[in-house]
Amino acid sequence: MTRPVPIGPLDAEPVAGGVYPTSEQQAAQLRHVLRGVDLGTYDERIMAWAVRTLDDGTLRTLMSWIERARLAGAEETR
Repeated sequence: MTRPVPIGPLDAEPVAGGVYPTSEQQAAQLRHVLRGVDLGTYDERIMAWAVRTLDDGTLRTLMSWIERARLAGAEETR
């Protein structure tokens, strides 16, 4: 089970708290964060690279940015 993606400003690395997600869990969480985004073959390739290459804290930070951008966009449309 993966931890929720932080949706507030980060002042420190979002650590896994001793439980590190599997690459399959990270990929699933990244797909969830990118929900509603049409992905092409190259996008899929880069997603696989990111999960394979980036450490959990870095990947979670990037996912946090995506979620915060989604929330900021939703706020602007209200």
